[in-house]
Amino acid sequence: MHLHLFLQLAFYFHFYFALVSLNFTLRLFFTLSVYFVLSAFSLRYSGTAGYTGFMRYVLTT
Repeated sequence: MHLHLFLQLAFYFHFYFALVSLNFTLRLFFTLSVYFVLSAFSLRYSGTAGYTGFMRYVLTT
């Protein structure tokens, strides 16, 4: 499973939904902040084990 491709697709889908939603700026800033936090986390821990473990922790809570 290509996690970066999945994250990019999720980012684009969130961006599209932010475009069609009423509170555009709020959702856009939230999506950008989440995306940058995830990319910074993946850069800091450049191992796929820690990255997928973090994603698993996010998805299961």
